[in-house]
Amino acid sequence: MSVEHAAGAIALLTMGMPNAAMALFRPQFETLIRGVWLLEAADETWVRQYHEPLSEESARAADMAPSVKVMFDELLKLEDPRVSGIVRHLDEYRAQSLRALNSFTHGGMHPMSRSGTGYPMTLVDNVGSASTAA
Repeated sequence: MSVEHAAGAIALLTMGMPNAAMALFRPQFETLIRGVWLLEAADETWVRQYHEPLSEESARAADMAPSVKVMFDELLKLEDPRVSGIVRHLDEYRAQSLRALNSFTHGGMHPMSRSGTGYPMTLVDNVGSASTAA
């Protein structure tokens, strides 16, 4: 899912739709966190639940899943050097970008301002490369 969001954002950028592209980087980031959490920190019960067919019961169980914040906090506690590098990188990205990504996702000030002034390439490169490198 995370790869699909990233590819969609890049496609939207190439089509000249930067606000829609930027809005996709938040769910891209969140699905990446969920994927890393499922691989590295989730209890086996959660891993199995994400592989069950979608039904009313499995959807209700999924509603009880930890929030992205909780998942991220669990990842930050891991001491495995194989995982800590990517988690540190994602934490830096979160600190630098999450507020702006929320603004793009919810139609806040950032997309309104950028609609008039445009996007500096450094911003596009920073958001896109940080998101796809993870």
